[in-house]
Amino acid sequence: DATITGIKQRLPALTARLNHKFADNLTVSARAMGNEKRVNEDEKTAWGVGLGAKYDVVPGTTLKADYYHVKGDSSFVSYANTGVITAANGDLLQSEFDSISVGLTQQFNDKLRGTLGYGYMNFSNDQDYVNALIASTPADATQSNATKANKDLWQAWANVFYSPTKPLSFGLEYVYGEREALGAATNGSTKGKDNRINAVAIYNF
Repeated sequence: DATITGIKQRLPALTARLNHKFADNLTVSARAMGNEKRVNEDEKTAWGVGLGAKYDVVPGTTLKADYYHVKGDSSFVSYANTGVITAANGDLLQSEFDSISVGLTQQFNDKLRGTLGYGYMNFSNDQDYVNALIASTPADATQSNATKANKDLWQAWANVFYSPTKPLSFGLEYVYGEREALGAATNGSTKGKDNRINAVAIYNF
């Protein structure tokens, strides 16, 4: 966010996390974030709160869930709209969103595991924010900046990871998702889809 035209942040983000283990198979966490955003003399605080839980259903089967509410930042949650932008009059505007994610991981054996997951994000449809996105779109752009930003989106995914030796892991993942943009594309549609297969190789140092 600090590199957006006219926007500065003088201090690093302040983050905090508290974990509590209720039982051998249940851990709950609370998280918070705060950061200063400034454009000229206009200063606002970006902030976020989150709750998470991890529950071992049976040995080898783990259920995880997370919830976040964030205003004015896009650094800590994937696929978030730009946290802060400047309006035509120079005012600093902040995005605001809620997100949830749930995932079920199964450890089949020492070398093979798989996960099923679902995530949803909903952004506050602030008209001043949308207008600023439209106004900041270059004249030669093929689509508005508002079309690139999301009103809401969801994704579901399934993956498997195989670890033949301790430092190496190979993964294969299928992802499907849909989005609604804050602004319509040239064809008048605000809808979009994501349908892909990912492959990855990981070396843990």
